[in-house]
Amino acid sequence: NIPIRRNYRTNVSGNLLTKQGTFNVTIDPEFYKPDINDYPELRAALANGGSVTLSDNMTVKEPLVVENGKTVEIDLNGHTITNETDVWAGNDWSLFSVRGGTLTIKNGTVKAKDNDCYACDVQYGGTLIIEDGTFVGNISAVYVHEGKAEIKGGTFSIVQTETEGDPYRFLLNCMTPTVRLARHPS
Repeated sequence: NIPIRRNYRTNVSGNLLTKQGTFNVTIDPEFYKPDINDYPELRAALANGGSVTLSDNMTVKEPLVVENGKTVEIDLNGHTITNETDVWAGNDWSLFSVRGGTLTIKNGTVKAKDNDCYACDVQYGGTLIIEDGTFVGNISAVYVHEGKAEIKGGTFSIVQTETEGDPYRFLLNCMTPTVRLARHPS
C-alpha cells in the first residue's frame, strides 16, 4: 500500500514490485472533490453544484446561495464559516441560503456574526440536510421559510434572542433520533 494524499504528487522510487505482473489503480471518487480555500471559489462551487471540501476557515461577505435546481454537498472538513460584516439585507438572511436547491452540510461550524443573521435558511421550496456540525445564528440558527430542513445531527445555538418573544421561534437540540413537530391546533 502506498499512501496518496489528495491534491499532492506521490513519487515512488526504488524497486516496488518483486516480480513482473499487472496491477490496477483505483481512484476513490472522493479524490475528485475540489478543495476550496477562498470565498470566490466557494461561491462558484455553490453556483455550479457538486461536492466540495473546505481546506481552511472562511469569512464571507454575502450569503452563500444554492439556487433552484442545484445540488451541493459541502464538507466543512473541521473548518468554520463566519462573517465579520453584516449580510442581513432584503432576502439575504443567512450565511447559507438554500433557494430552491438542495444543500448538504457536514463536519464543521457555521457561525453568524452577533446581531446579524441566521446560520442557514431555506426558501422557495429548497432542501437543507445537516449531517452534523455546529450552527450558531441570531434569533434562529436554521430558519425554514418555505421548504424542508432534515437535521441528522449537530449542535445549534443562538447568540441574539427575540426581544419581545415570538411564539413561532424556538431552539431545539434533539438527543433522540426521532422528533415530530406539529402546529398547535389553537
